[in-house]
Amino acid sequence: MPSIENGDSLAAISRRQFTQLLTGSSLGWMAGCATPQLPSRPEWLKPAVRKSSAAPKSCIDVHAHFFNATDVPVRGFLEGPVAHEKGGIIGRLIRLLGPVAQALAEIPPTASEEFESLTRMSAQPGLLDARSRPDVLESTVLAEQQRISSLFYGIVRNQPFEKEYNSIVETRRRARPSDRSFLELNENLNPSSVANAMALGKRPRALPDEVRAMLAKEPYPEGVLAFVGCMLSPRWMNVREFGEAYSSAPGAFGMDHAFGALVDFEKWLEPVPRSGQDDQIRLHLLLSQLSGGYMRPLVGYNPWRDIEEQGGATRRVVEAVKHGFVGVKIYPPNGFRPFGNLPADLPRGARRPSAQQLNDVLGNFWDQCIANNIPVMAHGGASMGSDDAHNKLAGPEGWEAILMRNGNAQPPRANVGHFGGDTDQNGWTQRFAKLMGIPEGSGFYADLGYWDKLSCSNGQGCAVAQGKLRAVLQMPNVAKRVMYGSDWHMLVQERDWWSYPFDIAEATKGMAVSPQDLFGGNAAACFASTLGTPAP
Repeated sequence: MPSIENGDSLAAISRRQFTQLLTGSSLGWMAGCATPQLPSRPEWLKPAVRKSSAAPKSCIDVHAHFFNATDVPVRGFLEGPVAHEKGGIIGRLIRLLGPVAQALAEIPPTASEEFESLTRMSAQPGLLDARSRPDVLESTVLAEQQRISSLFYGIVRNQPFEKEYNSIVETRRRARPSDRSFLELNENLNPSSVANAMALGKRPRALPDEVRAMLAKEPYPEGVLAFVGCMLSPRWMNVREFGEAYSSAPGAFGMDHAFGALVDFEKWLEPVPRSGQDDQIRLHLLLSQLSGGYMRPLVGYNPWRDIEEQGGATRRVVEAVKHGFVGVKIYPPNGFRPFGNLPADLPRGARRPSAQQLNDVLGNFWDQCIANNIPVMAHGGASMGSDDAHNKLAGPEGWEAILMRNGNAQPPRANVGHFGGDTDQNGWTQRFAKLMGIPEGSGFYADLGYWDKLSCSNGQGCAVAQGKLRAVLQMPNVAKRVMYGSDWHMLVQERDWWSYPFDIAEATKGMAVSPQDLFGGNAAACFASTLGTPAP
């Protein structure tokens, strides 16, 4: 593949690779399916990129997600990691979606259904004509968002979720000065609430610092609705929402590419997702093709599944990368450390595998990733587990174990997502940074996904997060290993999520990392083997 040095675009997946995947593989992703008749390289999902003055020539978001509710065990996901992570009033509100989660999961298309839908859409003259495409896409998205919003309201109406949501809004309304009611929707739940909330977070608003400080102290239930809207949408719409907000809309930052990470929560959470991993892989490759390589996916890996499939999950990863995926995403808060699992470290549970079983499959997984030059991305913050015990599994101990196992002769290439987290109370960020400075950690990277407290514009007090990042950037190799990431679509739960890259660019001014490295160069080095860039 061509290089992305000097700001060149990432190469889209070749037509030959794409056809190989569609017509079948050793994993049987397309068994029994005919190859769809797509025009050569249909790229109607590719956004035009507007570069802001804050954006370097090449900008890559290495940490995004475009899945929907059929791809995850939706009730367990909402009641467990999502609710636990938010905590407080908003966490309680999210947990109230649990009883209706399965009904909600019937709204979005499965991966297989969306694949078939996209092949039909891609033959529509209105989408193939560049002049009519923007209007066709806009009207399609707005209509679908309103449909989703109405269906959502029909499911939660008169349920505890509606009562709690309206109570939060009413309490906020009473406490807020009347002349500031315009700042949020400030409306009781209704058939248009989800659609309105999705639009609200990507609407640029110039707010005084004192107003931002006031907002930061208030609950933001609209963020729950925006997140739900993404979970209930077709994945192509999520790719478009991202591209519009960060790349093509007036005032956008100017993101050139996004990596969309699949997740595999099955076996750990319940119930079984409606969309299987193979169908998700096939669909995300199609989305990458339709976006002209703007979105490049990472395949999900879960060692619990690998134990059950006797290495099948690892084989799936290798095959996916051969066909155009840029890496693999692991999720230690699922119930495992990246390596070096000990019985005492693992949360108790009747169904959990043993530490030895986990280490056996993870050892093979890492060996295959190293042998095939596959970058591994992992959740690396004390968050998104079902409870605090699961959160701890994402910590440095597992990374120290795999780096020491392999030594400096065969170091794994890995990106620790969230870099310990912006509220890191346990020293993870510094410990991860130290690993970048040792010979065994020559392939060790991290991203700033969801470091919203790094921003001084959100009124939450950024000095602590900025001081922590500034300090680790002085440590050996760190400035050449830290990458920009957003954690979109988890980020849509926040106010003004569209401004995140601007906030990170502003917050890191004067720090030891250059914008060119932070927003693109370090990512090109980390993912060199799968992007066609020269190895560092």
